[in-house]
Amino acid sequence: MKKAAERVISTLNYADHFAVIEFNSIANRVGARRETPLQKANTLNKESVINEIKNLNSDGTTNFRTGFEIAFDVLKYSEATEKSSNCHQAILFLTDGVMSDDENSFLEYFDGEYSRLKSKGKPPVIFTYSFGQLADGKVPKNLACKYNGLWADIEDGGNLAETMGAYYKYFSLGLSANVDSKFVSWVEPYEFAEGTGYGTTASAPVYDRSVVPPILVGAVGLDFSFAAMEQAFGKDFEATKDAFISRIVEVSGASCYPLNLTDCQLQSLRKYESSDDGNNLALCPDSECQDTDIQSLKARLCNDNSDNGLEYPSNLWDNERSKGFKYEARKCCSVGEDVILTDELVCSDKENATGLIIGLSVGGGVLVTICVALYCMRCRKKKERYPQTTLDNNIVVMPPPTAPQYQK
Repeated sequence: MKKAAERVISTLNYADHFAVIEFNSIANRVGARRETPLQKANTLNKESVINEIKNLNSDGTTNFRTGFEIAFDVLKYSEATEKSSNCHQAILFLTDGVMSDDENSFLEYFDGEYSRLKSKGKPPVIFTYSFGQLADGKVPKNLACKYNGLWADIEDGGNLAETMGAYYKYFSLGLSANVDSKFVSWVEPYEFAEGTGYGTTASAPVYDRSVVPPILVGAVGLDFSFAAMEQAFGKDFEATKDAFISRIVEVSGASCYPLNLTDCQLQSLRKYESSDDGNNLALCPDSECQDTDIQSLKARLCNDNSDNGLEYPSNLWDNERSKGFKYEARKCCSVGEDVILTDELVCSDKENATGLIIGLSVGGGVLVTICVALYCMRCRKKKERYPQTTLDNNIVVMPPPTAPQYQK
């Protein structure tokens, strides 16, 4: 359960806000006072709460209402102080025990609090999880079905962390028809593992739009370091770095797209949220969606017609031009210069070797890294643009804003 909570927290961007409540006979907020709004999901706050979670111990009975009372109170405090992302809200509720409080009293209380938030146009999405053979499944499932949410039943020894971390599937499916093609998410600046200082990552979702509704395939991300930016922009960057970071924060939370999920989309999520194989136990019985309209959430991206297994697409942008070259040849370049690919190229000056790498994270637990030799941060402005590419399976791959020219 601790690993599951850590997994959920780790998925948050610092444009998000969060709170964690632990409950048994009584409830307590983890890492903060009850009478305070949601915390900003920056690195410091996330690490602090995770450390508190690691020290929790099991005790007492399983009083559902005590936990939800704090959860709804925190949402009220955030609303009153405007300390939130001012976008979509979600409550993830996990239990491994049987409800000890009065069910009717609890449901009446929950309905009143949910209706109040709904009247303001911001009802939270309800995700409930029953973990283990002894866990209450009836009430958590009823909550999810009544309030258009999702419930998952995880067996003893099952991967609870992965199941809870998959809540993003709801939002990715709901945003698939609405998200702006220019949408980019930024992460809080962090220290690069190779010791080159701080940098940041920009990423964007990739959808398989050959199916309706579109299904999330993965995300494409771009890393770049502050060292490269400083070399590119000189003293001007150092003077404006704080403003740049503030701008990242602003851009990360600037867009809030509507969520419009149909009944069949919800049933698809209920069946396939925690497993690609599907689980009919999580389906809501009162749904009007027909069984034949429940679709898998797995993108039809790969063809299993290779002797070595799945074949992944390699013709994204100019990826073929760097195929066969060593890592150094794809990565190394000097700030302000285009990449020149040669078989013999090696990194002679690691401090000035500042390249960019694109990786495509494919859904379903598979990570495919597609290395693309890109130009460095201070590239000369080019007007040339590559046309968009349509793969064999009708997945449209958009070109980068200003695609670099390569010399081989």
